[in-house]
Amino acid sequence: SYLLEEPEKIARIIKILKKTKKVVTAKIRLGFKKNNVMEVSRTIEKAGADAITVHARLAMQGGNVKADWSWIKKVKENLKIPVIGNGGIVKVEDVERMMREKNCDGVMIAGAAIGDPYFFTRALNFLSLTSSDLITSPPPSPTARPTKKRIVNNETICQINIKQNLKAFEEYLKLEKKDYKNEIDLG
Repeated sequence: SYLLEEPEKIARIIKILKKTKKVVTAKIRLGFKKNNVMEVSRTIEKAGADAITVHARLAMQGGNVKADWSWIKKVKENLKIPVIGNGGIVKVEDVERMMREKNCDGVMIAGAAIGDPYFFTRALNFLSLTSSDLITSPPPSPTARPTKKRIVNNETICQINIKQNLKAFEEYLKLEKKDYKNEIDLG
């Protein structure tokens, strides 16, 4: 979140990452202490990001402050890249409401899934079922436990992703050193 005060550093990072020829996205908040989301989001788009996620609170605000979704809509109206909304999702209906009211391209869910691993499944079902289907099809039990095989698979997937991410980060550092030599300063 600290980088929100220095949008040009974010732009430099995105430009370096774009050299990898991979999809580059950024997740931001409305600002650090003050709202500068329009400046930061435009800078991110101009730097070449493929999509942006906007968390609708300042970095200094906690979850007890209501997310201001109006800024997600403003960012969406001003950018050409996909905008993913984030913040303040507490029930599955919020997913559909954010997408419909703020015209965002997707929704990132965080806190609502803590302690409720079936939140994603219920949200996807809610988006694809009619209201009568929702009444007759209760969600899976939140207390149902995954099989041991599934847990092992998740750990394996996680280990693979960590290795891939570390390799990608090493590639990024090499590109940054090549482009900026002794100027490297990640903040």
